[in-house]
Amino acid sequence: LKSAQDEGITVQAVGAPRYRLIVKSTDYLKAEKQLKEAAQKCIEIVEKEGGEGEFLRELT
Repeated sequence: LKSAQDEGITVQAVGAPRYRLIVKSTDYLKAEKQLKEAAQKCIEIVEKEGGEGEFLRELT
């Protein structure tokens, strides 16, 4: 999660075990790419530690 923040992406705890990634940009395509890459990195870290993860566009 720290590496995502280093890339200019805000990481917020929604409530354990949920997190929110926020990307702000004037370029939609660039922001979309950053978001997908950051989400994938986070999921890989969680899975490496024995957990499960998935990327959801919005929480319902």
